[in-house]
Amino acid sequence: MAKINQYPGSQKYRLVDSVRSLCEQLNRPISSKDLIAYWREHPEFRPLLTQAPGQILIKAARPSHDTIPRIYRVGIIGNLAFYAAEESSHWHQRLEVHRSILRVKWHNRVQIPWHAQMLLGSEHHAVGFSALTGFLAEWRLYYRNSESESYGHATHFGQMLAFSEKTVGDTKWQKSPDALVSRQSAEYLLRAEYEMRVPFASGESISVNKHLVRLAWPISPLFSETGFLLSQVKHYCKARWPMEGDDPETSKSLWRCMCYG
Repeated sequence: MAKINQYPGSQKYRLVDSVRSLCEQLNRPISSKDLIAYWREHPEFRPLLTQAPGQILIKAARPSHDTIPRIYRVGIIGNLAFYAAEESSHWHQRLEVHRSILRVKWHNRVQIPWHAQMLLGSEHHAVGFSALTGFLAEWRLYYRNSESESYGHATHFGQMLAFSEKTVGDTKWQKSPDALVSRQSAEYLLRAEYEMRVPFASGESISVNKHLVRLAWPISPLFSETGFLLSQVKHYCKARWPMEGDDPETSKSLWRCMCYG
């Protein structure tokens, strides 16, 4: 397959122009998902390149000896790389703002305190209580800072913080995670659980990346450790592919709350 720098220069210029225009429009670096949506809305701007947008961006960001402009990878959030048409500290700053906004939106959607509430008073009380103290440690000061650009996305935070404060009082968050394991160990467990839980399924057929990206540590910025928490992976599997005797709702609450250890 032809490399991107072997296409006519005008096609690469068109790609760089698309990236520049979309970065300016969104005021942040862009990912392949952003580019797909942009080209869907403006097909006339899509370059005549046959590869997937993610591959096109990777190749366009490689240093080259020609004079055709290139793009620059700014950073990664989750399993998506983000790019800009210029190498600038401004785009790094904007990516961090975007990272914060995505995390706020994630918490608005997941609503960990309500998962923790399900665990309180049960055999998993300690996990729920720790999740509430962790949620407070991460978000209490942020929520009081109304100047934060991502503040407007924190629509449910008031209720969640009020419940957390009422439940745990002045207890300080101090839960340390169990020993984290390598990606290889987490992948082995995920495949084994999938094969056991899904009839006639092969563990080799599962898209591991799609699942492990949701479980890779650090999930919360309260931690710096990287790796995977095996008990969290196991509860994720119980929630996603429940067997007879499993309680998928409790397992879902457990793997959500375990982002705080």
